[in-house]
Amino acid sequence: MESIGRIGLIMPEIVSPLDYEMLDGAYAQAVKLGYDIIIYTGIFNSQTEFQQDYYTDGLENIYSLICKSRLNGIIFAAERFHNDKLVDKIYDYLTQTNIPCLTLGYKRAGFPYINAEQHDGAYAITKHLINDHGCKRLYCIAGVPDHEPSQERLQGFIDAMNDSGFEIGENSIHYGWYWTEAPKDIAIQIAEGKLERPDGVVCLSDAMAIAFSDELKRNGIKVPDDIAVTGYDGVWHSIMHDPQITTVAGRDMQLGETAVCRLYEMMTGKPCEAIGCTQNIRYGTSCGCGYDRLASDSSVIHYLKKYITAQMQRSYDQKTFIATDYINRIAESSDLDELMYGADNTGHILKGWKWIDIALCEDWKTDFDNPDNFRQHSFSDRMYLALSKRYGTNEKSGYLFPTEEILPALSKSHEPLAVVLISLHCKGQIFGYCSTAYESPDDIDLDKYYINWCDAVSSGLNSLQKKLYIDYVHQQMETFSTIEPVTGMLNKRGFTEQLHNAIHRLCRHSEVFGVLLLSWIGDDSGIAYDMAVITANAIKKASANEIYARLSDTVFAVLLSADSENLLKTAAEDYVAKSETELNNLLGNPSLMPELITELAELKEKKPAELEKSVENMLREFNEKKSIAFSHYVTNKEMIYKLRRDIMTKPQFDWNIPDISKKLGISKSHLQRLYKEIFSTSIKDDIIAYRMNKAMRLLAQTDLRVQEIAEQCGYNNVNHFMRQFKEKNGVTALQYRKNKS
Repeated sequence: MESIGRIGLIMPEIVSPLDYEMLDGAYAQAVKLGYDIIIYTGIFNSQTEFQQDYYTDGLENIYSLICKSRLNGIIFAAERFHNDKLVDKIYDYLTQTNIPCLTLGYKRAGFPYINAEQHDGAYAITKHLINDHGCKRLYCIAGVPDHEPSQERLQGFIDAMNDSGFEIGENSIHYGWYWTEAPKDIAIQIAEGKLERPDGVVCLSDAMAIAFSDELKRNGIKVPDDIAVTGYDGVWHSIMHDPQITTVAGRDMQLGETAVCRLYEMMTGKPCEAIGCTQNIRYGTSCGCGYDRLASDSSVIHYLKKYITAQMQRSYDQKTFIATDYINRIAESSDLDELMYGADNTGHILKGWKWIDIALCEDWKTDFDNPDNFRQHSFSDRMYLALSKRYGTNEKSGYLFPTEEILPALSKSHEPLAVVLISLHCKGQIFGYCSTAYESPDDIDLDKYYINWCDAVSSGLNSLQKKLYIDYVHQQMETFSTIEPVTGMLNKRGFTEQLHNAIHRLCRHSEVFGVLLLSWIGDDSGIAYDMAVITANAIKKASANEIYARLSDTVFAVLLSADSENLLKTAAEDYVAKSETELNNLLGNPSLMPELITELAELKEKKPAELEKSVENMLREFNEKKSIAFSHYVTNKEMIYKLRRDIMTKPQFDWNIPDISKKLGISKSHLQRLYKEIFSTSIKDDIIAYRMNKAMRLLAQTDLRVQEIAEQCGYNNVNHFMRQFKEKNGVTALQYRKNKS
């Protein structure tokens, strides 16, 4: 089904299984109705009693985006927030919109609200102890007195007792405040005989059930042999506890579904057919049920498998992230294109995404004439799409769009998605927001890698902003200077001023004149020194009597002359060749050599004013050419990364360079150079390495014959396989298997 609209969901964090349950219910219902779920989250659920700082304020600025977003409706999960001041601020944002809004578990005048259904689950689990385990004397540890949802749970217990004909004594109901201290105290009173020992205790939260159960065990009372215990909520800790807590699960999933249905009715005036999320008892052993009852409960197996699988995958992924160095690769960028290239190139550390978009405020650079006046809250009316990362080839970026769109991709045809928005900020300045889209809420993982990656992008923007400000100051100074201070070359002003006299002098010997522009594209993060300084030194060494200059951070210029256009082109080719040779010598390692980009622009004007205009035009056109070349370079790198992943997973294929280059649409030499530049090894060596890895695994873990293993690793000749195995590993295949056994 194609998305027909957007529902905003305001949540403080996505951490606990209950957060994911609510998202699952809301998203499943929204998908059925054809809506995206746009999640606004500050990642960290701040608390009123703790002091706020600029980092927390920066994260929570994402909620101000609600004021500018074009949404069909909003769900505000206010009950999940711990900071009342922040809740008030979000309500202020909501009052500035005309969008239908539904609040969860929090009353506020002018805003419709709903609570989760609490009664029936408490009723069912109380009945379970009475009917299935024969309990006759039951206590209840309830939540908070005079709290509507707590009282609804308590009423479920009371109704179950009354319907079963059991009396509720004065000591039957206790309040635990949804925390651990009161349940522990109640357990101690039972152990010491101050409270009559019951058959069972209905704890109306899992946290209270776990604390109560553990304290009983510490005091020599067995659970469930002496006292049966149940919980409520269905948190994962209840599954992992010993004994496993019998609890009520599904409340939050049902709440998410109900919230979307109710909001849909508010938005459209039409009835909504719910998908049918229900609350159910999730059986454990704390109530007295046996393991046969647990084995029949597939939900427990599902939750355990899901949790363990996710942790194992993340543990495996961490090994590949160690050498990513993504913080430095992003934070040390010289311009916005390079910064976004670094973010794009390290986005693989984030998990489960369908797309990653970075939108920057139109004024993210600030006013350099008033550098202390920067954006500290809210977002601009127009945002700049700096990155639109996709698997394979990225979407077009580098343009402004109205903030009310949230993201340009949401205005295009697509199936409903879950989209997470978080603020990009650093040292009190708001830069923009990051958006990650997912096909399922289960894929969302806002872990330390996600947060660190976003912080690295923000820190990189902060560093780049400082660099741009320094460049601005230098430009102001260069208004009165002709020398570029870092390289000692002429700057743009000095080069333009000297062109007229130089051409006048060279006219005696030459007929045509041209400016050769040089720059580079590619990843220079592996180079220990400033690439601009190295390039400047290479140009100086390649030059004889030519006039050269540094026109901008990464663009250099050389004045060339000759007797004809053909000879001028030859002179330019010779100069580029000499410059490449000098660069290679200075770098000392061919694999570090970036890709040079050059352009020869013929000079036909000779008057100073015309020359100045010509230099400006050729620099602008050259930067456009460089930007296009950089885009192709990024696309090629994406293809190279995918190629390596394919080789890694399918080393047995018949990989050959001509076929690969034809498939990727680039030349063989360019393919091999790019591969070596990115991975510091050749394609051939990588194929052999991954074939050896697979062979070693099969030798150690299977009983396959060597010839069969050779075939499965892509070798048609077993003798060739055996020679290569010994050459790479120092032992024969059979010796390796023997050593491993």
